[in-house]
Amino acid sequence: MKTHLKLSILCSCICVGIVSQAANLSATISNQSDTYLEDAVVYLTATDGQTLEYTQKNEVVDQINKQFVQKVKIVTVGSKVSFPNKDDIHHHVYSFSEPKNFELPLYEGVPSELVEFPKKGVVSLGCNIHDWMKGYVVVVDTPYYAKSTKNGSLEISGITPGNYIINYWHPNLQGAPQQEPIQIKAGNNSLVKQLKTKTKIKARRAPRGRDRGY
Repeated sequence: MKTHLKLSILCSCICVGIVSQAANLSATISNQSDTYLEDAVVYLTATDGQTLEYTQKNEVVDQINKQFVQKVKIVTVGSKVSFPNKDDIHHHVYSFSEPKNFELPLYEGVPSELVEFPKKGVVSLGCNIHDWMKGYVVVVDTPYYAKSTKNGSLEISGITPGNYIINYWHPNLQGAPQQEPIQIKAGNNSLVKQLKTKTKIKARRAPRGRDRGY
């Protein structure tokens, strides 16, 4: 009985030690006008040849009311995405982006095949029928990523403490994606980041009643 008790106490101490080593990162993202940025993507990548293990998943990007929902979707390398059309008209989804070039010709409902994303990078989505429809699939090679909400906030949890490169991207970012070194310590970490964005131009929308089934 004493032996079992000692082992139980030892296991509890080990578990507490492992949990205490976990880290979280909370961030607030805004632009040069101090406006909070929604859909800003933040992710940690390895330094010094370190390899970060991550899993592939089947993800979904809907088409609702002639918009991509979610407008920005983060997936890991090797994941597959379905693009259901939940409108009562046809869509024609495509991308000419280098990380993934693909096309889903005119269709309704759910495509029979998922689209695999085998390379990291930003994949811009469009619809060949409705040119105002814009979306993005951000493909990352890390388990540590998040996307900001309307108030510019996000949180990445379960991080192993250590040194990383932190990467920032946003659909309206001016210039290349930004990155910088960061040290993640056990416990709670936080940062405030300002990104320089381009002047937002409102996308053209077709007049109502002119889709004619497309």
